[in-house]
Amino acid sequence: MIASVHALVGATIGRLCGSHAAALAAGIVSHAACDVVPHKDLSLKVEAPLLAATMTLLAWRCGIKSPELAGAVGAVLPDVENGAWMIGLMPRAR
Repeated sequence: MIASVHALVGATIGRLCGSHAAALAAGIVSHAACDVVPHKDLSLKVEAPLLAATMTLLAWRCGIKSPELAGAVGAVLPDVENGAWMIGLMPRAR
């Protein structure tokens, strides 16, 4: 799924959770639920700036210490490994 969609779903769930810890955990769980939906990923050249814009907008609108941002971070955390592999920071075997 597109990383910014993961972030927005995580932010929505984070708003419902209220606390930072619950929002972060729920965001991580939401990632798996979103990945069940059939989808096509975009290239990293499109995904990275789109995610950066989404996270910046969430931080601006909701606040840097908000449960919404915590949920968004949790929702995109599982893709950090994939991004590190795509830019060559992690070997393919991992």
